[in-house]
Amino acid sequence: MVRLRSLSNEAGFTIVEVLIALAIFSIGLLAAGALQSRSLMATGDTARKTEAWALADAQAAFLKGLPFYTDTDAQTVAAELTDTGGWQADNDPFGNGDGRYTVHWRVADDTPLAQQSDTDLQSLDLNLIAGTYTISKTITVAVTMTGDDPATEALAELEFIKTLAAGTE
Repeated sequence: MVRLRSLSNEAGFTIVEVLIALAIFSIGLLAAGALQSRSLMATGDTARKTEAWALADAQAAFLKGLPFYTDTDAQTVAAELTDTGGWQADNDPFGNGDGRYTVHWRVADDTPLAQQSDTDLQSLDLNLIAGTYTISKTITVAVTMTGDDPATEALAELEFIKTLAAGTE
């Protein structure tokens, strides 16, 4: 009988061993949950940035496609290409009213090239009237979440130079 009792005392796990095993398993589950949470946040951030870059690229293509001067005789440019000294914005770039993103753009006239007279531009064959013309614009496009500052909180930002050339007037 002594033999049976000693076998029964050695068989199975104690409550302390079970609690330690559960604590270790719980820590592992918490770590896996935290990793999954970070992974989901990173995926969402990547999706937002991808949408922002697509919007910035679309706005840049639109601005590049506008004629430099809509009327060379009056030296007027499209409103989107006007140097306002600050940011212009489109609060509904998808045109669906969801309002998640704002596309901003800023135009700087005469950067990097200074204004030129019509006599200096005759080689371009633009049929210009006498006057001085802006021939370059630096355009910066930034996409933010609605309400954010384009100078400091842009999800996507790009810059390009538009110049006056034959066929672009």
